[in-house]
Amino acid sequence: MGVRGFTVPQLAAAVALILIAALVVPALAATLVHRRRVARAVADVTRIAIAIREIAPENGNESSWSTGMTTAGSPVATLAGPGEMPKSPTFPEWLTGRSGDLVNQFAASGPPGSANSVVGASHRPRLAPEIGLDPWGNRYLVNIGAARGFDAPRSGPRPARAIWVLSAGSNGIIETPYDQPAATAIVGGDDVAVRVWR
Repeated sequence: MGVRGFTVPQLAAAVALILIAALVVPALAATLVHRRRVARAVADVTRIAIAIREIAPENGNESSWSTGMTTAGSPVATLAGPGEMPKSPTFPEWLTGRSGDLVNQFAASGPPGSANSVVGASHRPRLAPEIGLDPWGNRYLVNIGAARGFDAPRSGPRPARAIWVLSAGSNGIIETPYDQPAATAIVGGDDVAVRVWR
């Protein structure tokens, strides 16, 4: 009795299955990694937005947290966490104004009732969120200066503005407009963002 080997069609089918698996598995793994990063970014921006809401409840068009915020005497336009600054060729306002430290802002606000606490801040005990890099190594940003407004003076009241906690997403480019009316605000491109006050 001789030992029979595999036939050519059987070998061709086995090689084809191995090649298909070699192509599909890395693509599935990359998709899963991307989804996990987006999910983590959504959780982080949501957590930061909730912490900001606790420090400074909404007060008309401006929050008590943003109106008095200055660095070296100039109003802060953007709060930034640690990490690389994302790019923003279409909406440079995210990067051109004076930037404050998002991590230190929570520490400077202090516990409610302390000398550093913000007027109108929550009186419940709270912990500042841990703010690190976004999943792609960039900073989380908050467009806090949009609450004050940078547009020309107008005769009537200024519409409420959208204040975002934002990650620039996987491409590292901010595609969400900096200063938008709250009623029509949108998130652009692959940015991951949550509104602080809805």
